[in-house]
Amino acid sequence: MNDNMNRNYNPYDNMQGPADPFGQQNFGFNIPKFPIRQIKRIAHNRLKGHVFELLPAFLIYFILMVIPMGIVYTMNNLSNLEDVQTLLQAGNDPAALVEAASQAANAATESNPLTSFLEIYILIATGPLTLGFCTLILRFLRGGEFGPGTVFEGFKRPFQPILIAIAMDIISTLCATAAALPISMGLLGGTANSLMIGAICSIVLLVFVVIISIRLKMSFYIASDDRSMSFFTCMKASWTLMKGNVKRYFLLMLSFIGWMILAAIPFSIAEGFFKSALSQGLSSATTWSVIGLLCLVGLIIYIPVTLYIQISEAVFYSNLSGNFSTVNRTTEPTQPEPQSPELQ
Repeated sequence: MNDNMNRNYNPYDNMQGPADPFGQQNFGFNIPKFPIRQIKRIAHNRLKGHVFELLPAFLIYFILMVIPMGIVYTMNNLSNLEDVQTLLQAGNDPAALVEAASQAANAATESNPLTSFLEIYILIATGPLTLGFCTLILRFLRGGEFGPGTVFEGFKRPFQPILIAIAMDIISTLCATAAALPISMGLLGGTANSLMIGAICSIVLLVFVVIISIRLKMSFYIASDDRSMSFFTCMKASWTLMKGNVKRYFLLMLSFIGWMILAAIPFSIAEGFFKSALSQGLSSATTWSVIGLLCLVGLIIYIPVTLYIQISEAVFYSNLSGNFSTVNRTTEPTQPEPQSPELQ
């Protein structure tokens, strides 16, 4: 594998005829599955020297998607921190504890207007922006044309990605709730045996939640390759495409755990400083400078790591679908080209 891959690199150049990712046709050959190490090597070589080329589009996605999520997460955490401080100040006085708990309950029911607005925005924008980001990564991988505006590709036909995102959220929430029920019932049982049985059942169900989530993971990539498909067809195609590949995908993502931890460390330390500064009333310029510096270091690590992971995921998808073409699929099946003698 050359370090400088050309922009039209296609691992299937030696094969004749397109592969069908949805199992609709059989064009006469089996697509070889890349080992995890090869997937990462392709992604690494493709990204090498091109981070700044992707940076403008990535920053747009980061500002429009990641920062709003971070604001909602921070504001919810601050609300929880205030509730804890109120309870601690109440001490052992039963009346004060009841009053503090009542205030916390009232605060929970009173939604912050900014938080409510951002939650609605995230609900609507997650699907189109995710699809746009997947389109960006696929075009970069396959040597197609892309730019900062590629991030907004999902808004050209927004209902498809919005419905995919909402459906996946509903499925994940229902599955996670079902997984949490056994251990909750075990806690209510009040015995060690009931708790143990509940915990085991919850772990087993959690494994199924992870499997279901992975089986649907390629929905946005499939939608990016064919914008004419319905959201349900995209999810169904992802379910079919990932059959027998859940373990490989899980191991691929698991191989990045070290990079993920490294990227999270500066942000985690900054979050600790931020909470400490708020709880102790610290407002010195030094404290906020340290927080800003940690966030900057975190971003410097986070951006290339995220791009590396996303391109690896795109290689995984393109390998399964057999589609490294710069041309989007259409709903009409293409006719296979004559096979070369070596493949017959």
